[in-house]
Amino acid sequence: MKIDPSEVKTIKNIGNLNGDEVKLVATKGGLYLALGRKSKSKKTHEPLAAGSHPALVLHQIEKEYKSDFQPSLTKSEEDQLHQVTELNCDVKGLSMFALRKNIDLDIVVAKFGVEICKCVCEINENDLKIKKIDYRTGFDTSMKDILRLEMNKGIIQVAKSENIESFKK
Repeated sequence: MKIDPSEVKTIKNIGNLNGDEVKLVATKGGLYLALGRKSKSKKTHEPLAAGSHPALVLHQIEKEYKSDFQPSLTKSEEDQLHQVTELNCDVKGLSMFALRKNIDLDIVVAKFGVEICKCVCEINENDLKIKKIDYRTGFDTSMKDILRLEMNKGIIQVAKSENIESFKK
């Protein structure tokens, strides 16, 4: 895949892998790509992970490279990434994650790291408020019922882990 420099929105350091910087490239189209050297012997940077959310990319790197990767410390609350929790997803080829930052919670269903469905929620004490559910433009609408079912399962998983007592729309 070739990304033209005019398509790049931002580039920032997100950590170190084997002593070399790992850069997060955000494109104007919403793709996030982590670039770095997989080993010290490599001379060029190569893709380490990609996805539709920076927290998902960071989660992929931490899962793949474990203690070889050290994430950067963030200077401000705004720069902090979401806490990522993998959720069980029963549909082959799909993965589901809960992304939490303060009271904000997004439950994301992804295919090959690209978000295809997202439930935007807010947690206030023991209440979970569902604000909206978005489906990616252009995705196969015949899967909408399956995605809705998986999203409900994800909400229940989060509710159990966060001790949620009630749901609001």
